[in-house]
Amino acid sequence: MQNCLVTGATGFIGRYLCVELQQQGYRVYTVNRKATRKNSATQRIWDMQQSIPKTLCKNIDTVFHLAGIAHRLDRHIDASEYQRINVDATQELVTLAGSVGVKNFILFSSVRALADPGSECIDDTFNLPAQDAYGASKWQAEQVILQAAQRYTMHTVVLRPSLVYGAGVKGNLLRMLTAIDNNRFPPLNNIDNQRSMIHVIDLVKSSILLAQTLSTQGCYIISDNQHYSTTEIYHALLLALGKEIPKWTVPNKLLRIIAYINDRLEIKMLPNSSTIARLFGSACYISERLYTEINYTPHYHFASAVDEMVQHYRQSC
Repeated sequence: MQNCLVTGATGFIGRYLCVELQQQGYRVYTVNRKATRKNSATQRIWDMQQSIPKTLCKNIDTVFHLAGIAHRLDRHIDASEYQRINVDATQELVTLAGSVGVKNFILFSSVRALADPGSECIDDTFNLPAQDAYGASKWQAEQVILQAAQRYTMHTVVLRPSLVYGAGVKGNLLRMLTAIDNNRFPPLNNIDNQRSMIHVIDLVKSSILLAQTLSTQGCYIISDNQHYSTTEIYHALLLALGKEIPKWTVPNKLLRIIAYINDRLEIKMLPNSSTIARLFGSACYISERLYTEINYTPHYHFASAVDEMVQHYRQSC
């Protein structure tokens, strides 16, 4: 595992992974769409919309594949775009890696590759595929990796992280944090749900251990095995931002009515039914198999990391 190739190295998780690999003494090569002056000696170029360069995996021991199109709430992404980047490009990369003798291939997928578990807490025995375009593309990419393990002498692992948090977080957590900071988030009543999360550092440390442990194989859900309600997350962000917990709340039923009406009005400042479903719904995932097999205990939980996350947010505003 001396030479590592990291796709998606400039993303939120990729930056942490590269730092951790370098701190552990590995030589890290990053995949960029275009050449830049910075660290040019360890850059390899591949626009995933184009055919893969035959030399991309030359002298590489381990590939960490993070690049792909994430689910976006702010714009529609056609299913064909998910297919090209999340599935076809993954197929090209793992085929090239296998043909040149790469020893390890680690795919960063998502729990979104699985069907919605509803209110149930699920573990690695749950294996129903997602039906939406994004989730289905992640599931298909996973199957590509699992099939490659049978074709090549290559150790392959698929990671299914739950919601990832930490300093520099993107996506839904950043949107929630920004809305609370700008007083555009409704004061929440108690929401009795369970949502799973994983700190970005625990995620990258786990991924490296999985790459190093050749007995590991297949798909691994990754969470910190603690379950948070939306209300707990909301209160933790409020306090970290230096705001008081409101003495009044918007009734849950009223939020649902507003969302139902806004499905037709499409006012950006107001929630729609999709937003409310995420706020009120559960997404509960258990990682017993992961931590048993690699003997790793998560170092972070949300309450211990939220101050650093908010501090980074303040500095980047």
